[in-house]
Amino acid sequence: MAEEKQENKKIQEKNINFFKKVIYSITKFERYPEMAAEGLSSAFKYLALIMLIFSTIVAGGFLYKLQDVAKKGIDYFRIELPDITYNNGILDVHSDEAITIDTGNLFVNKIIIDTKSKEEEQKYVDSISDDNTGIVILKDKIIIKARGMKEETTYKYPEIISSLTNQEINSITKQDILNYVTGSGMISLYVIFFILMIIYIFIIYSISVLVDTLLIAILGNITILFTKLKLKFSAVYSMSIYALTLSILLNAIYIVVNSITGFEMKYFQIMYTSIAYICLVAALFMIRLDFIKKQAEIMKMIEEQEKIRQEMNTKDEEKNEKPEDDEKNGEEKDEEENNKEPDGSEA
Repeated sequence: MAEEKQENKKIQEKNINFFKKVIYSITKFERYPEMAAEGLSSAFKYLALIMLIFSTIVAGGFLYKLQDVAKKGIDYFRIELPDITYNNGILDVHSDEAITIDTGNLFVNKIIIDTKSKEEEQKYVDSISDDNTGIVILKDKIIIKARGMKEETTYKYPEIISSLTNQEINSITKQDILNYVTGSGMISLYVIFFILMIIYIFIIYSISVLVDTLLIAILGNITILFTKLKLKFSAVYSMSIYALTLSILLNAIYIVVNSITGFEMKYFQIMYTSIAYICLVAALFMIRLDFIKKQAEIMKMIEEQEKIRQEMNTKDEEKNEKPEDDEKNGEEKDEEENNKEPDGSEA
């Protein structure tokens, strides 16, 4: 049990937490291999959290825009529009002519109100281009033509009132509508809108980002051919996910700014991909430099070992030569003693 706890503790220490990964992905490209070593599953979890943050930021921007549009719409409804009454599923706007409102905003571009003539219904729908979103308000229903949708959607007033208030209401006046849109009922609508937008943005943009990571990974593997590195595609793909961090966060800021101010940046998508690719290439070249550095250290160690081995061989040779020299010196001394002439006494 103690060994298992120690192993789990080591694993926890080894794994990098989410916030550090965000920082490392943007500022420390040399940590990419360490993060990629945790595997694809860890990289996908990181991507899911990043996309959740992205979706929350973008949904927050859309919510701010919605509140701004709603405020302007309420002011217009209060001041500009004529009196309105609703009885038993029939809406009556007290105006002899159709009212057309060109909003030009993000959510609804055109609103047409005509509760008198039913023959002009199709004409009003056709007047809304496929590139825009428009609403046609008639005496017994509302028709919504959404951008990119081939067919329009129709809602009866009892259905709308029931879904908004959870009760059946047969009679409504203009003041009742104003009381509702300026009261606490709008808060619940904003909360529902915010949650639905987070889910929608998360699904749509996650699919797009997965395609982007695949593209960046393919470009990264092509780059590897020039760096002469041997990396698995899964490792490069994991690093591609981390390399997209800065691009994803910048994209969130850009979408929010664009939705609020209308500011547009040409070729942002190209810049989006280029930033991610640059981050990945920087990481790959750092891996290459680290590999070259390690190779140099290994070569230096081999040279040092060879030098030590040569010194050891030299010492062994010197030791082996010393006994032979001693033997030669002893033999020479013996020969000298034997060759000496005897003294007089010895004779």
